[in-house]
Amino acid sequence: MITMILLKAAGGILLFLLAGVAVWWLWNRLVPQLFHGPSLKIRHALGLLLLSRLLLAPVMPGWGMQKQRMEHCDRAGHERKMQHGAKHFIQTEEERKNP
Repeated sequence: MITMILLKAAGGILLFLLAGVAVWWLWNRLVPQLFHGPSLKIRHALGLLLLSRLLLAPVMPGWGMQKQRMEHCDRAGHERKMQHGAKHFIQTEEERKNP
């Protein structure tokens, strides 16, 4: 159990660092040439990535816990529809023979 938690945490940190390197590399390749802007250090790219995550997470569907909540609501809604609509889908032998 603890091993899985540590593996997930290490995987999350690794993904964050890889995404930060991607942001850093893209920024330093594009922004100075296209917009004559400053180049970034890796720690600034990681901060920019974290800031964008914090600011955009409430509006971007599928980021963080919002996706899990949406899946739970969809699943619960589907189950409710199936329970209420099940009586319309279940036919007796007589109804199948005589439509």
